[in-house]
Amino acid sequence: MTVSTLGQHVSLAAYVGRAQSKLGDYQLQMASGKIAEVYSGLGSSAPTAINLHNRVQQMDGYRQIIQTVDSRAAAMDVSLHRIHASVTAVKTETIKSEFEGYDLTLLQARANDGVRELETALNLNLNGRYLFSGHMIDTVPMVDSATVKGLVSAAIVPGDTATTITNIDAVFATTTNFYQGDNGEVTARIDTATEVDYGITGDDAAFVNAAKGLYLLAVLDPATTDPDEYDVLRDWALGKLDEGQFGVNHLQAANGIVRQTLETVDQQHAQVTVAMKTNIADLEDADIYETINRIAMIKSQLEASYMMTAQLREMSLVNYLMG
Repeated sequence: MTVSTLGQHVSLAAYVGRAQSKLGDYQLQMASGKIAEVYSGLGSSAPTAINLHNRVQQMDGYRQIIQTVDSRAAAMDVSLHRIHASVTAVKTETIKSEFEGYDLTLLQARANDGVRELETALNLNLNGRYLFSGHMIDTVPMVDSATVKGLVSAAIVPGDTATTITNIDAVFATTTNFYQGDNGEVTARIDTATEVDYGITGDDAAFVNAAKGLYLLAVLDPATTDPDEYDVLRDWALGKLDEGQFGVNHLQAANGIVRQTLETVDQQHAQVTVAMKTNIADLEDADIYETINRIAMIKSQLEASYMMTAQLREMSLVNYLMG
């Protein structure tokens, strides 16, 4: 009878090598919590895991865009509220000015406040970007109010209210007289199938109408203007303020819809991201309890193998023959 201790040694050594390698893998899983460090270690699940990771990155990108757009829309909403409040205040003051004994210089002062507020609100800059300039984000959108006042003052023709109104309309019909941006659509893609138009430009009809009323009341001097002419022009300005107020209301509503859309889509992205990360974890994360059991089992097997190896080493041909 012949016993090949060499063959047993080789076979046992190979087994021990494989077991030690597997033990190392499981210990790495314990440390990292992952089944494998590279996708190839996932076997047939690798393509699915790669696709899920790409989708998560895409969702993260969309959510970053949504956050950026919403911050801009929120800032624009503040400006719209400021403009609406200012126009409303001047409109209220204009109505009050119709009562006998009212000091018309007070209305002129309120109108000048309104002009400054309109200019400041529309020249809003967020993180180096002018939000009411369309695509011309580096350009201050509104022509300075002093220049516009000069144009409106020059448009007034004493004794001819009809021509004055026509001239003021003409001033604001030429966009460059008061606005320096463009009127291009400002959009953002927030999903594969969803794009939002969130741009509001300084030449919007709502702002133009408000500006006509505010600038006219700001430059119209009650001390030098015929009372009857003043009444006609004041009434016309009041109408423009009313149109501007209505228009700003519409812009606020539209901006609110944009922000609601952003919130809804962001929530959808968040839910999808959670689901995809759960799927990724199912594919990539190691079962710690199972890994612990496997480590214990392999250690036991290795201990038995080490004992067998020691016994084989003690055997010799002499001992075998003597036995």
